[in-house]
Amino acid sequence: MTAHRAFRIGGLGLAALLWVVACGRKESAAPDARSPAPAVTPVYVRDLSRIQPQYVESQIPARMQRGSEVEIRLVVTNAGDETWPSRGDLPVRFGYHWANPSLRGGDWQSIIWDDGHRAVLPADVAPKASVPLTLKVQAPSVPSEGYKLVVAPLLEGAAGGWTTTVPLVTTIEVF
Repeated sequence: MTAHRAFRIGGLGLAALLWVVACGRKESAAPDARSPAPAVTPVYVRDLSRIQPQYVESQIPARMQRGSEVEIRLVVTNAGDETWPSRGDLPVRFGYHWANPSLRGGDWQSIIWDDGHRAVLPADVAPKASVPLTLKVQAPSVPSEGYKLVVAPLLEGAAGGWTTTVPLVTTIEVF
């Protein structure tokens, strides 16, 4: 038969014993609601080849009057592994240019660049997140049925540039 001894622990001794037992447990208790979650620092895109857009939706007219300006709407998903920065020294923007293979013997050289209109990200875009964008587009001044509106992401800034590896290309008649 085993004998048990009773110990009397009073006052702060009991509280201290319970604290030691609780702290020594392997399983964790519920997180303290007052403790902030650890901050996750995003990895930002710094290289054009790492911008991987997926065009989910677009509202682009099939016809435009020459010289007119319209707003096109896009929903774009960041299909890459790095966050698109909305500000800083190399923010991701979306711009456009026009190409017309019928006027250039079939090659795809751009004939009109517009460096003044950009779709600006409203906030940083994490991988797998989508963002709605609005881009003002001005139609060329010469009518043609074969214009290609080329919308593409870019890194804007001193070290930035265009990427046309994943553009959205739409044929538009300019009348």
